[in-house]
Amino acid sequence: MKETLGKIISNNNMVRILKILNKKDSSIRAISKHLRVPENIAKSLIKDLEADGILSINGDNVSITEYGKEISQELTRMGVR
Repeated sequence: MKETLGKIISNNNMVRILKILNKKDSSIRAISKHLRVPENIAKSLIKDLEADGILSINGDNVSITEYGKEISQELTRMGVR
């Protein structure tokens, strides 16, 4: 878990993706617009988080997993914004 936290903390956009999805499920396109990054960059970040078991992708819909919620709570406890 520490390695995963370090990976996420080192990339501000990953932290922002978790915060967005912690509130509600969203599409890759909506996330890229919210982050103000190209859609292919957002998709790459989301794929990385999915590979770590933090997010799940169902078609165009992206949602946070239980493990992702635990990571998000730990980031909040650490004061990461």
